[in-house]
Amino acid sequence: MLRKAKDIIGYSVYGAEGEIGKVDDLYFDEDYWVIRYLRVDMDSWFSSRKALLSVEALGEKDWNARRFGVSLTRDALRNSPEVDFGRPVSRKKEEEINTFFQWPVYWDINRYPEYPGVSEPGYPEIRKPGYFGAARGYYSPSSEEQHRREAGTEAVGGIGFNIRSVKDTIGGPIQATDGEIGHLENLIIDDDTWAIRYLSVDTRTFLPGKHVLLLPHMILRVDWAESRVFITVRKDVVKLGPEYDPSRMPDRAFEDEVYEYYVQHSV
Repeated sequence: MLRKAKDIIGYSVYGAEGEIGKVDDLYFDEDYWVIRYLRVDMDSWFSSRKALLSVEALGEKDWNARRFGVSLTRDALRNSPEVDFGRPVSRKKEEEINTFFQWPVYWDINRYPEYPGVSEPGYPEIRKPGYFGAARGYYSPSSEEQHRREAGTEAVGGIGFNIRSVKDTIGGPIQATDGEIGHLENLIIDDDTWAIRYLSVDTRTFLPGKHVLLLPHMILRVDWAESRVFITVRKDVVKLGPEYDPSRMPDRAFEDEVYEYYVQHSV
């Protein structure tokens, strides 16, 4: 089922001992545009702490009650490696967190093959969403990509940073090949795979405007300093795209219309 990323902010996270905290952000993999972690705020009257929780660690998902279950305790999450949320999270820090919890890592299918809940051999990777959404399969990075990631460059904007904040990304401008065309209003995700299926864009900055959906496949690059998303089509392609009603989730017929439209325009 499809869900809006911003709507998940505020969900409660429960462990065996009760509520652990609330989701206050989501973090996605910038290479594949898939949600990999929830940021949990464990703020209380005597202390404040935020930590990353892998979506693979989630148990029961009660979407109606807006809560997720986990097998962790509050203390376990509170004692996890500290994260500097003032900048993007590095691969080195991801390694540290996943090693601490013995969570599987999405960038290497050969690690933690016995992780509870994973029925397939190895870790079920989610490929980069294409025209027809994300499909479960197996991903093994190229030797060049592996070398780049192992280098783990520790400069802001450098290649060592791989996951990004949804909050920091939403609101940024959309840059078509011939100029700016609105801003990113929300991300629409598949709640089974956690793949980002669509970018919800508000073009009303340039009246008359409307809401449209873009596909992650259309992203050329992102200027993370400005949260500016560069896409592979002209402004008129976006303007003339199927109009999206942000008050409701797209149904299958509308999804087909969106895909067919962008296929026709050679995205």
